Amino acid sequence: MRSFFIILFLFTSSLAFSANFNFNQNCKRAYEKMMIFDFESANKILVNEKALHPNNLIPDYISTYILFWKAALNEEEDDMDIYEEKVDELIDEIEDASDKSAYKNFLLSDIYLRGAYIKGMQTSYMSAAYKFNRAYNLVQENKKEYPNFIPNKKLIGLMNVGIGTVPKKYNWVLKLFNFEGNVKEGLKQLEDLLRISANSTDYHFLMSESLLLYSFTMETFEVSKSSEQKLLSIYEWESIKKELPQNQFMIFSKASFLKHIKKTDEAIACIQGMQTVEGSMHFYYLDFLMGECLLNKLDYSAANYFARYAKEYHGNSYRRAAYRKWAWTYLLQGNGKAYEQKMAASLEIGNDNRNADQQATKEAENKTIPNVDLLKARLLFDGGYYEVALQMLNNSNKSSFSKRQSIEFVYRKARIYDDWNKTGKAITYYKKTIELGRDETYYFAANAALHLGYIYEKQGRKSEAKIMYKDCLDMDFDEYQEGINQKAKAALERLED
Repeated sequence: MRSFFIILFLFTSSLAFSANFNFNQNCKRAYEKMMIFDFESANKILVNEKALHPNNLIPDYISTYILFWKAALNEEEDDMDIYEEKVDELIDEIEDASDKSAYKNFLLSDIYLRGAYIKGMQTSYMSAAYKFNRAYNLVQENKKEYPNFIPNKKLIGLMNVGIGTVPKKYNWVLKLFNFEGNVKEGLKQLEDLLRISANSTDYHFLMSESLLLYSFTMETFEVSKSSEQKLLSIYEWESIKKELPQNQFMIFSKASFLKHIKKTDEAIACIQGMQTVEGSMHFYYLDFLMGECLLNKLDYSAANYFARYAKEYHGNSYRRAAYRKWAWTYLLQGNGKAYEQKMAASLEIGNDNRNADQQATKEAENKTIPNVDLLKARLLFDGGYYEVALQMLNNSNKSSFSKRQSIEFVYRKARIYDDWNKTGKAITYYKKTIELGRDETYYFAANAALHLGYIYEKQGRKSEAKIMYKDCLDMDFDEYQEGINQKAKAALERLED
C-alpha cells in the first residue's frame, strides 16, 4: 500500500511538472468557435486536443472561459457556481505548473479579472476588488518579464481604461491597492491588439474580443468626429467584414457604435444582416439593441424585441429597462393603461444593478408618467432625427410642464442643436440647463456641463473645458451618475495628458 501511494504521488507530481501552455491551432480554432458562441463545436475540439496533449492547460482555460460566458450572459446562479468551482481547480493547476511560459501569468490574470467581473455582478465588491488586485499584479509582473507578449495588451488596456475612469467615490479603492490607470494608454493598447490580431495568424483568435473592447471604449470615452471616422474605417477592414455576419459579438459592437453615432437605419441593417450559426447560443442583448433602434425611429414593432428579451432572457441585467421601453411603446400610442401595467410588472423581475434598470425602477415606483412629446423628442434625437425632434419640442404644450419637464425641454434643445452642429445655440441652451438644474437631483445639468466641456475642448478652450468637467463632477445628482462621472473624469485626464 505504501509503495502504491509513493507511485501515485510520483505520477501526479510528474503531471504537474510537465503541465504546459501550448496555444496551438486546435486551441485557437476552439477559441474562435467560443467567440461566436458555438460552444458545442468548441468543446468537441477541446476534447480532441486534450486527448492528444493531456498536459496542455490551454484547453482547460478555454473550457472555463466558455463557462464564464454562460454565467456572465445568462446570469444564472447555477452557472456561476459551476464556473467558480471549475476555475478554482484550474488556478491550482496553473500555479503548480513549472512551465516558464508568458501564458502562465497571463491566464491567471485573465481568470482573476473575469472573477472580479462575476463578483461585481453579484455585488460582492470587496471580493471583486481582491480579484482585480490579483489580476492587476499578475499582468504587471508578466509585462516586466515578457514585455513583447502581445496578449498582455488585452488585460493592460482594459485595466488602464477601467482604473482611469473609476468614479471619485471609489478612489479609496485605488489608493488601497495602489492602482494606476490611464484611459489614453488603455485605448492605445487595445488598438494595438486589434491591429495585430486582424493582421496576424498567430493572434487572430483575439480579434473579435479586441474589437468589442476597443469599440466600446472608443464609443464611451472618445467624443471627436475623427475618432468616430477612425472606428468606422476599422469596421471596413476585410478581416472584420469577412467574419462579422456570423459573429454576434462583432455585430453587437458595430450596431451599438452605429446607434451611438445616431446612424439608426445602418444599425438596424447590421443586426438584420446577421447569419445565425446553427447550435450557437442566442445573444439576447441584440434583441434589446434592436428594440432600442426601432423605438428611436418611433417604430412600435420594437415592442416585439423588448417582449422577447424580457420574457426569454432569464438574467437580471436590463430586464426592467426592457419592460420600461416596452411600456413606452404603449404610452406613445395612447394606451396609458397598458403602460402602467407593464411598468408595475417591471418591478417583479430582474434587479436595478444597472443604470438603465435603476431608471426603470425609479419611474415605476414614482408612478410619474413621462410627457409624450418630450419622450418622442428624446427618442427621435437618440435616433438622429434632429429636425423632427425639434419640431416635436416646438409643438409641445409647455404650459402643462412640471419643473423637471421644463428643465428637460431646455436640455433636449441643447442636445439636438449640439449634435446638429448648431454650436452657438447648443452653448446657449446648455448654459440655461445648468442654471435651471444645478440644484436639482436630475442628471440634466451635469450632462449639460459634460457636453459643454466637450464643445470647449473641441474649440481649444481647454481651461474652460476643465472648469465644466470639474463642475460636472461636483454636482449632486442621482440619475446616470456613474456613467456621466466616468466620462467627465476621463475627459479631465485627457486634457491633463
